[in-house]
Amino acid sequence: MVSGFGGVLVFSPSYVAVSQWFDKKKGKAMAWSTLGTGFGSVCMAPLIALLVDQFNYFGTMLIVGALLFNNSVGGALYRAPPATLCLIVCIVYFIH
Repeated sequence: MVSGFGGVLVFSPSYVAVSQWFDKKKGKAMAWSTLGTGFGSVCMAPLIALLVDQFNYFGTMLIVGALLFNNSVGGALYRAPPATLCLIVCIVYFIH
């Protein structure tokens, strides 16, 4: 349950960010984004099995947690496209 909730918090904003930045080739951009998500999911199962063999369960969860914590760094780098950013700045300016 926690993993599913975390996945929603990570993957949904990334799809929104990709769809906002690409206008002409949005389909290809979304395909590459989805491909990366699926490839990462396929690679995690053997990686976790290997880590459980090398370390115990607690060590594996620490390593996987540290790897997945990097998603927050990537999420902090999301930016709105310039036209949307201008719209947001104008709205904030008129609200205050």
